[in-house]
Amino acid sequence: MIEPNTSVATADTAGIDLTAFGYVPAAYQHSYRVVAPGEPLVTGGAAFKWYDITLEDQKIPRDVESAARELLLADPILSSSPLGHGLGAVFAHYTATGTFVGAGVWCNLNELWMSVWWRVHGTDSPFERVEKGDLAPVLCVYELGPVCHKRMAWHRYLFSAHDEAAKQTWLGDTLAGKV
Repeated sequence: MIEPNTSVATADTAGIDLTAFGYVPAAYQHSYRVVAPGEPLVTGGAAFKWYDITLEDQKIPRDVESAARELLLADPILSSSPLGHGLGAVFAHYTATGTFVGAGVWCNLNELWMSVWWRVHGTDSPFERVEKGDLAPVLCVYELGPVCHKRMAWHRYLFSAHDEAAKQTWLGDTLAGKV
């Protein structure tokens, strides 16, 4: 049984000057996005839950989602057999300027290993893998919604019997709504 963390600890921050950090332009207006589960994707290496992330009044265009699915099915890493525990999740985040696609699989019992791709809207260019460097765009505040859910779903699976029924329950354990 999972015992949720119900306590919140507050660190003593009184002596820390934050005036040089946390700048957000005054014109920025934060808004919710909507996460919606899609049809799961099975590659040669894993079974993935699928999540679309969009503005409330948007859907990911079919050609963009098709290109994202084709990308993942053709990826030599994701097509290898098997990846980690063979269970993972994908997010397709449709933004104002392009689409991020992130695919993660559970490895070594409790580690989420991910690859992320980017494609600019209005071009015929393929999705390009986001290179890892000192700092790289990997997850935004909206993508963290499904990732947090993914973490708890995997946690529930690890507490299960790990049988076929538990795997099916894990695959169906998805998130929908505002993030």
